[in-house]
Amino acid sequence: MSNIEGVYVDGCFQFRGMKVKEISLCRGLGLVAENHIKMVSDGLESDEYIHWIDGKGICYEDDCLIGETSYKAFKYLDTLDWTHNHRFFVQVS
Repeated sequence: MSNIEGVYVDGCFQFRGMKVKEISLCRGLGLVAENHIKMVSDGLESDEYIHWIDGKGICYEDDCLIGETSYKAFKYLDTLDWTHNHRFFVQVS
């Protein structure tokens, strides 16, 4: 089951003080790369997230690289079968 706990408000999800919206993994990684926002998932622990680091790419919260681009990050996470087994949320303002 999900590691994400919170409540839906106005179509968004309140999570750890962040307002997030559910999104596909592919689109979420694109938004992380384009807008440098955080993405969380029920496939991650409650204190973990995915984010962008300039000069490095898309990384886990501990700055471990997932992929230099959203495409490479997607391909890597797809090999872990994340695309079919988890929900994804991006931070919204």
